[in-house]
Order: sequence, then structure tokens, then C-alpha cells
Amino acid sequence: MRRGLVLLLLTLADGIARADEPPTPPAPPAAPAPPAKAAPSSTLEQSADAVLAAVKAKDDAGLKALAAKDDPDPWLVADELIRRGAHDAAGAFAKAAPRADVEPLPAHLAVQRTKPDDAAARSVLDAAEREVAGARWAAVLASTDATRGANGSILALRIAFARSRALRELGRSADSADAYRALARAAESIGWLAAASAANVAEAVATMSIPDATKVLAARRRRLALEEKRQRAVGIAEATRDLAVAELATGDRDGALELANGALALDESRGDRAAIALSCLTLGRICEALGDPPKALDVCRRALSLFEAAGDRIGTARALRQIGSIEQRVGDYASAHASLLRALSLTEAAGDSAITLAVLGKLGWVEKCLGNYGHARTLTERAIALAGELGDRGEEAYNVRHLGPILQCLGDYAGAVEASKRALAAEEAFHNPIGVATALRDLGWTYRCMGDFAKAIVSSERALEV
Repeated sequence: MRRGLVLLLLTLADGIARADEPPTPPAPPAAPAPPAKAAPSSTLEQSADAVLAAVKAKDDAGLKALAAKDDPDPWLVADELIRRGAHDAAGAFAKAAPRADVEPLPAHLAVQRTKPDDAAARSVLDAAEREVAGARWAAVLASTDATRGANGSILALRIAFARSRALRELGRSADSADAYRALARAAESIGWLAAASAANVAEAVATMSIPDATKVLAARRRRLALEEKRQRAVGIAEATRDLAVAELATGDRDGALELANGALALDESRGDRAAIALSCLTLGRICEALGDPPKALDVCRRALSLFEAAGDRIGTARALRQIGSIEQRVGDYASAHASLLRALSLTEAAGDSAITLAVLGKLGWVEKCLGNYGHARTLTERAIALAGELGDRGEEAYNVRHLGPILQCLGDYAGAVEASKRALAAEEAFHNPIGVATALRDLGWTYRCMGDFAKAIVSSERALEV
């Protein structure tokens, strides 16, 4: 499912990044290394050629096999055939392998056939694809400006995908999230469910950069509803896993646990080892938050063994980061330090800035727990700077929140108060009750160390209320 979703995003506008990855400059928020490359344009053209050949040869079995594929997306193949004026072939292709993803396609093509092909819009898409390939995001917006709001066809939606991504790459996360949300609605309205799902993922990621946990949660719920409508077990499992993380971020730990267990059960029923590893990591994160370290370690070590067996260095680093977090929570700082150092080595070797960021922040906190306050400050400030470069405001808030107690340990109370207030403002904007309560608790403790008991009591009481 993830591969199909990624390829759909890549093909919708040449060079569109994976929806669940960050923008390219300066590096991919979560910003995996290097940005995913676009599928060659010939892939779509070759599929259209194969459809035409099957239609000409009256090869019904071959046509059905082509229509049953998800890569490339059948809606994109149909649009390529329309571009060539092969409406009969597009119609035959659309009807060859009916399923939830393509059942509405024949009716849509019948409507579009009554309309002249928009040569001007085709030129806009071609221009937008060239600008995307060159990472000229302002030019993408300029070239597509006249088509804003025109979402009634496959062609218009492809242009909208390019525009939505450009908004995100330019740092306009809120505008990008709005654009992707509108795009998802438009795609669903014509029955293009795969595009609606891809847009929904992109909306959630853009919203995480704002950040706004409640809106991320709403986006994840819409994605799950779409995947259930698509009747794809792999998509349902992935959407359920993402929703579990969103529920955790908004404080519903029990709901998150139920969802994570459900996602893992779905992945195990399919025997998908890569997906099982990801669901184990999600479940481990939630079990850690629920105060069940033994269960958390058990599932995360299972994920680690699966990633290592597959030779997945980034997956291994993610599992080690989570294991290090749990080891730190139970006070096994030496083991946590070793796990996180190994994770950092893997992610830096892979050039993955996003996972490096996650590991740096946790390693900085472990150094604090070990009493290495100066090194803890260096690592945490490095993480804050990297989060700023990547535009990951959630990770930035997380590390600023940790900086307060570290500065407190160094005796820099004024700096600690400033960091905790900055973290509090960020967590409130993110609608993250756990982060808000933690920032208030840290602020209260710093005030206590300063002898300002009145402010310490106020902050602590606010933390308890949250």
C-alpha cells in the first residue's frame, strides 16, 4: 500500500515527494534522505501503449491484468489515453477490472468525453512538472495560478497536486494543508479514492508542520475512512497505525493502544514483515507512554530484529531510538546511551536528517540523566537547530522543552525559564496536552529552584489541571 501511495504521489506531478515525507529544502519533517525520485514519465506512457496494444489485439485477459495494477494508477493511465484522444481505449480499460478504486472511473470518463480536452490545462501541467523537476517552487505557483479551484477532472487534480506541494516546499504549511484537504475532497467527489487518500496523507504531514495535533487527528480519521472505502487491508492497517500516533499526540492513550493493537493484528494476518515492524514500533511507543516498559521493550525488540533481518538501516535506527527511549525511562542510562549512539551512527551514515534529529534529542536527554549537562546542552541545541532547518516545529518544541531542565541543571535559571516558556507556547499551539503539562511542570520546578514559590505553585497547579 505504502509503495503504491508513494508512486501515485510521484506520478501525479513529476517529482512530487512522498506525502509522508518532508519538503526537500534543505532536506527532506521528518526529512528522510534523499528525497524520493519521480517515477520515469515513460512508465505511464508504456502502460498506455500496452493498453492500446491489448485493445487492438482484443486481448481481454491482458487488458484486465493491466487494469488490475495499482502502479501506475489506473486513473493516470486513463488520463494519458485521453491526452492521446484514445477515449474508446480509456473506456475499455476503465471497465476491465472493476474494484472500489476504479468503479467510478468509467462514469467519469463518459462525462469528460463530452467535453473538449483542455489543451491549455495540459500545457499548464507540462510546465508545472518541469518546474517541480527543477525544484522551482515559486515558478510552480506562478504557472498554475490560473487553474486554482478547477478540480473537476483528473487533469485539474494533477495540477492541484503540484501546486499543493509547492506551497509546502515554500514553507506555507497552513496553505498547503488547506490545498491538500480541498484536493482530497475533490478527488473523492469524482471517485478517485487513491488520489484522495494520497492528498489526505499530505494534508496530515503539512498540518504537523504548523503544528496542530487536533487537525492532524481529523486528517488521519478521514484517511482511515477513505481506506475502508477502498476496501484495502494494507491501507486500512497503515491508516490505523497513523491514527494511533495521532490519538496519542492528543492524549487519548487508551484509544491509541486499541488502534495500535488493531493495526498489528491486521499486519500479522497479512504476514507483512515490514509493516509488522512498523506497527511494533508504534505499539512500543504507546506502551511506553502508558507506563508499560516491559511490553514496550518486547515489541520494539521484535521490530529491531525484523528491521535487521531485512537490512533496513533506517528502520534499525528508528527501533534503536525507541529502545533507547524506553531504557532511559526505566533508568538504564548506560544501555540507553549505547542504543542511541548506535542509532546515531546509522542515521548519520545514511544521511537521514529526520531520524538523526529524533535520535539527537533523545541522546541529549540521556546525557542529562547521566549528569553530562554540558554535552546534553550541546546535543539538544544541535537538535533544535536541525529542527529549525527542517521546519519541524513539533521536534523543535520537544527539544526546547528538554533544554529548560538541562539549563536548570547548569544553574542557568533565566535561560531555563525562557526555554520552558517557549516550549509551553509551542505545545499550546500544537494542542498537545502532554507537552503543555510537561512544560508547566518544568517551569514550576525552575521557579522553585529560584525561590519564587508563588510562581512555582501557579505553574504546578496549571500542569495538574491539564
